[in-house]
Amino acid sequence: MERKPDPAPDAKPDPTPDAEPDPALGAKPDPTPDAKPGLVPGTKAGTRPDTRFLLANERTYLAWMRTCLAFLVGGVALGHLTVRPGLEWLRMTIVVMIIASGIVLTPLAFLHWRTTEHAIRADRELPRHYLPFALMVVMVVVGLALAVLMFLSP
Repeated sequence: MERKPDPAPDAKPDPTPDAEPDPALGAKPDPTPDAKPGLVPGTKAGTRPDTRFLLANERTYLAWMRTCLAFLVGGVALGHLTVRPGLEWLRMTIVVMIIASGIVLTPLAFLHWRTTEHAIRADRELPRHYLPFALMVVMVVVGLALAVLMFLSP
């Protein structure tokens, strides 16, 4: 077995694992544990966000749009429900609450999507998500009103 000669004294040492990769060789920097989510590791803030985070934000926005559409359609369907005479006011109150919720949540979802999109692109902290709490409050109020309506209807 032949022994390899020692490197010449003027040769560059092998890079250590902590050394930066040579961009001339086409090497990409390794992601580090402290890399910021939403950015491709090794890029400057706001230059090239990770597409996965942008698409996830868009999917969330589309889910909120489906929820708003369901509120609108549900309100219209409930408007056609027949109830005992004297309870029309309760049915119409519920219909207005549901349709108004769908109308109000639609622009709020858009504003949240846009704010989150800008935060991802600028490498800032993501905004707080208040829509689930608002939706929970609406659902509790509407659910209780529907329970009363169903209990009082024949």
